[in-house]
Amino acid sequence: MSLEAEKIVLACVLREPDKRFALFSELSEEDFSTISHRKVYSAMRGLSNNNEHIDSISVSAAIGGASNEIIDDIEASTPTSSVFGHYAGIVRSASCSRILSQHLRRITSDLESNPNITDVIEELRNEVSKIAERVYKNKRKSDVFGPGEAYKIAMQTIEERVSNPGFRGLRTGFPTLDEVLLGLRQTTLVGGSTGMGKTAIALNIACNLAIRDGIPTLYINYEMDAQDILFRLCGILSGIKINDLITGNVQKDNIPNLGKNVAKLRDGKLTITGHASKTLDETIDLIYRHHAQDGIKVVFIDYIGLIAPDSLARQEQSEYYTFSRYLKALTDRCEDLGIKLIVLVQLNRGTDDEMPKKSNIAGSYKLMQDADASIAIGYSYKNDQYCLAINKNRHGKYPVNIPIEFDKDTQRAWEVI
Repeated sequence: MSLEAEKIVLACVLREPDKRFALFSELSEEDFSTISHRKVYSAMRGLSNNNEHIDSISVSAAIGGASNEIIDDIEASTPTSSVFGHYAGIVRSASCSRILSQHLRRITSDLESNPNITDVIEELRNEVSKIAERVYKNKRKSDVFGPGEAYKIAMQTIEERVSNPGFRGLRTGFPTLDEVLLGLRQTTLVGGSTGMGKTAIALNIACNLAIRDGIPTLYINYEMDAQDILFRLCGILSGIKINDLITGNVQKDNIPNLGKNVAKLRDGKLTITGHASKTLDETIDLIYRHHAQDGIKVVFIDYIGLIAPDSLARQEQSEYYTFSRYLKALTDRCEDLGIKLIVLVQLNRGTDDEMPKKSNIAGSYKLMQDADASIAIGYSYKNDQYCLAINKNRHGKYPVNIPIEFDKDTQRAWEVI
């Protein structure tokens, strides 16, 4: 099947040369299993680099030798260009299977000579993570388009939007925020200085997504015990003070209401983790696992500064590079899986009565550059008012300050209308 898929992919490019952009983006020469198919791929890339037309004659001439038989065999496939992505995925998966088999054979051999099982497992985890990244690209459409494809996609998208106008995307539950962002972006930062309430804002958004709207959501927590997170969620859902929940000092009249609201956790789509130490690889493993198990659509990282350092982080010796690498890896994996990513970041304190700014991000300003949107919770002592400050919005206006009410006793937050 994979050999036939290789022929179809190459035949698509011969029939529609614009597909070469997707071919070179999605597959490498090594992804092809036969020498002849690798020669065809290499010839196509060489012709493209030299701005020469790609067709059966030019590719045959570039290969030389027994090229006619190779090209005839490929052209015996009669695909339409629309199937390219599907068969490219098959080629990539087969290539990944070959690579994985090679690694497993080598690691099995290493086990006999290396008594340190921890080193072997860590090496295997790293290799599997790289292969998984390529496998999941099967689910992502090509991000390279030739002129003709770009025109078709643009027109189809515009026509679809005009014929079906309205809001698209996932809603945070803060109306003005949703209006400005037009729904959750691929990667959104939620910032706040220590104790300001960034976790509370994130948990309110998580409740709105997973419990109100039934969107499968994973909240990966690195800081608080799971029980502490649950007390906060119960406070948000019930409106009862968290201290009263912790001490059990709940009025009898409120107990039925408490039970009714806490039951929303059972009926909702929110999965949370405890605060056990988690590296970047372990975090990505969690995302893959719950995507397969629960079909998650949104992931929260609370917060990026507490991801356990891996061996590379210890070499980097700089939060600037480490946090940027973490965010890029998480964004890439989530985008492959069709998951929206919300990452909590620490903000350095500004002056009193100053709204949070881009420059307040602790560790790495590059986080802001890599994200699609960034919001932060701030407080104006002068106006006695909490605010969500949108200080980056790749697809719309900013800065925008949105007044909110924030009840620290219950952790509830809502927009001032």
